[in-house]
Amino acid sequence: MAVNHPPEAALIVDRVSKTFPDRSGSVDALNDVNLSVGFGEFFSIVGPSGCGKSTLLNIIAGLEAEDAGSIDVGENGASSRDESRLGQVAYMPQKDLLLPWRTVRQNAALGLELTGVKASIAHERADTLLQQFGLARFADAYPATLSGGMRQRTAFLRTVLTDRPVMLLDEPFGALDALTRRAMQEWLLDVWSEMQRTVLLITHDVDEAIFLSDRVAVMSQRPGTLIHTHPVDLPRPRTAEIVTEPAFMEIKRDVLRDLQSSMSLNEGLNASQ
Repeated sequence: MAVNHPPEAALIVDRVSKTFPDRSGSVDALNDVNLSVGFGEFFSIVGPSGCGKSTLLNIIAGLEAEDAGSIDVGENGASSRDESRLGQVAYMPQKDLLLPWRTVRQNAALGLELTGVKASIAHERADTLLQQFGLARFADAYPATLSGGMRQRTAFLRTVLTDRPVMLLDEPFGALDALTRRAMQEWLLDVWSEMQRTVLLITHDVDEAIFLSDRVAVMSQRPGTLIHTHPVDLPRPRTAEIVTEPAFMEIKRDVLRDLQSSMSLNEGLNASQ
């Protein structure tokens, strides 16, 4: 069934499917995924492990090719089959991937340098944001001396400095302890509210998704497909206390119900095959 996507969307995923070869034949990773994210929107996808969330981000970023469907980013209308889509979005993977021999400033500027910007200019651009990202004191420090939160801030600064309108975040705080993770979530909201970039986040953490987002979509077990999207009608700015409020708990209950339903549905389908 065709899906009508709004023309003003910053990111459109239209009926995307993906299958990988396997020793026993093939594995269906994604099936008919449809998604529209508006300009300046914070959109999250939650789903069980192995459901294809990271595969979807890789396809959007141009690192993987879809088997069916198409992806448009911003005003470029660039298809995911077009090699020129590489570099059209900013992508922060699960691991920070900081280079140990480069300082915070040099790591942050790496993305710009890879696009051909002179190192001196890239470092100047990094310096303009180090204070805002809470990294000014650590500009000349090496990754081994940083806390997990500081490493993630550096990786996020590198992502922001690529200056792309759409940012993909793949479990950016998954490796952090609970207190640091919550602090990083609040910090991310502050940065996002100032920069108003379009963000697509994938996570296993339902609380994180609701706390950060304007909308939260639930992905089924493999083959992954988006089964329902929940609006998050909570006021901004948000603080940690909001997770205990009745409106937050109601959204969480609905999302968890859909997650449980999607898992039960897939188990039934697998048992019938």
